[in-house]
Amino acid sequence: YREAYGETASLVAKTRSQLYGGVAPLMDFREDGFRGAVVLDPVLVRVLKYESQPNMMLDLQVPALSAEYRRVAEGGSDAEADIATRACTALSELAPAPGEMWLRPGGAEAACAFCVRLMSQQLANRSLQVAACRALASLLPAVPVDASEGQAAVELLAAAMRRHSQCPDVLEAACWALAGSMAMRQDLQAVASSNG
Repeated sequence: YREAYGETASLVAKTRSQLYGGVAPLMDFREDGFRGAVVLDPVLVRVLKYESQPNMMLDLQVPALSAEYRRVAEGGSDAEADIATRACTALSELAPAPGEMWLRPGGAEAACAFCVRLMSQQLANRSLQVAACRALASLLPAVPVDASEGQAAVELLAAAMRRHSQCPDVLEAACWALAGSMAMRQDLQAVASSNG
């Protein structure tokens, strides 16, 4: 699909005719006609070209990933990730120690929401995920029971563990955050159990 020329609110795609297999007219739709989609993120491992004269397939060089795709796949630019990681590390250092409640009302919730947003924007960046998990480990005990930020944080911690299941640093930091925050919180235990 691509954006329609001259109209950014519509997507257009080529289709094949089911009757004769040839190219059919362009198919377009807008937001009100959208029903669902499957997003494919293929990885090219081999490119072949058919040569009719010798009747054989020739291997071509696999194209390199574009800088734009690499940036999106890796979770943003290095500078953005570095700043986000530093912010999470600072939040971890500034969070109150267990039993202390010196944050202003709403402070822990805002800090958790900030970490959750950074985690969701940089899902592929392991060092950011570790820093955010450590910050959440310090912040979650200070989040009130009825705050939705705690639930969102637990969901992101579980997502980080699934995505980085082969990274011990992420797993350790996320487990530490979950264990420390859920010891006395049945609401967060329920969220964790429903997120795997």
